[in-house]
Order: sequence, then structure tokens, then C-alpha cells
Amino acid sequence: MSAKPYPPARRSETVYTLHGHVIPEPYDYLEDPGNPETTAFVTAQNACFNAYMASSQDLRDRIEATVTAIQHYAPHGGPDATR
Repeated sequence: MSAKPYPPARRSETVYTLHGHVIPEPYDYLEDPGNPETTAFVTAQNACFNAYMASSQDLRDRIEATVTAIQHYAPHGGPDATR
């Protein structure tokens, strides 16, 4: 399998100041699901992932089995305050 480049993501100059510390947030625009840039990036990421996964049915089957197994657990509730 040949290596495929990941979709590019633009880096913004956005920074936040928190408790006097400047924190860069170069991918903040990707947090908005309504942003066309976000939609295009996610579509490209999904295409990259799907192209990789298409070449390995065994890996897909193992991932599906693992996810299915961890989603099936005995239900638990909170404590019953009426007792």
C-alpha cells in the first residue's frame, strides 16, 4: 500500500489568553461544524480513512468486533433513593 498524504488543514493565527498565558489555537475554525472549511476537511479525512480501510477487510472486521464488544455491557443505574 502506498502512503497517501493527509488532507491539509489551514493554520490560523488565533490565540487565547488564559490566566495570563497566550495559547495558540490554530485549528479553532474546525470546531464549527457549519463552517464550509470544516465540512470539506472532514470529507477529505473520511475519504483518506476509507481508502486506507478499503485495503484491509481483516482490520475492519477486528475493529467492528472490538467496538461491538465494548458497546454491549450490563446496564447500570444510579442508587435508588426511595429505599
